[in-house]
Amino acid sequence: VVRHYTLMLLLAFGVLFVGYLLVDILERLEWFARHNATPTDAFRFYAARIPLLASRIVPMSLLLATALTVSVLSFHRELIGMRASGISATRKLSCILVIASLIAPLSFVLNEYIVPRTNALADRLKETEIKDRSETGVLQKVVWYRSGSHVSQARQLDPTLGEATDISIYELGEMGL
Repeated sequence: VVRHYTLMLLLAFGVLFVGYLLVDILERLEWFARHNATPTDAFRFYAARIPLLASRIVPMSLLLATALTVSVLSFHRELIGMRASGISATRKLSCILVIASLIAPLSFVLNEYIVPRTNALADRLKETEIKDRSETGVLQKVVWYRSGSHVSQARQLDPTLGEATDISIYELGEMGL
């Protein structure tokens, strides 16, 4: 059972990870092309995103591997053979629970410590290398500025480029309205 479950777990994780990675790449292809990203930039970006993708796949692969293992054992009538030998259902499938409970803390460590750091690295790569923005010139959304009796609102402000979009200028009356 351990051998079947481990094989199914690796297979499920690999297939789900490759599928998830391909969907993510296809969603971002236009974005990479728009910002003229090199293949090296894209590779570095995805190298930083691998822990995030893996953290999303682990629970699904555990569930899928469990279902596949039980299905394969049932198809080959091994569950009936174990039951006929006097092995209870709890005992014959307890190794699946043990393996899953060993993976759960590793998944927690991945989600709590590794993923936030690698996401920050991926965001920094996206902003500094792919979009060619310095770290100080972070794009700000909905900026208000008051100068005397005028209030200006910009939907987006990029200090490094000195650009603002969707600017509205309001003139305040005597009552501040």
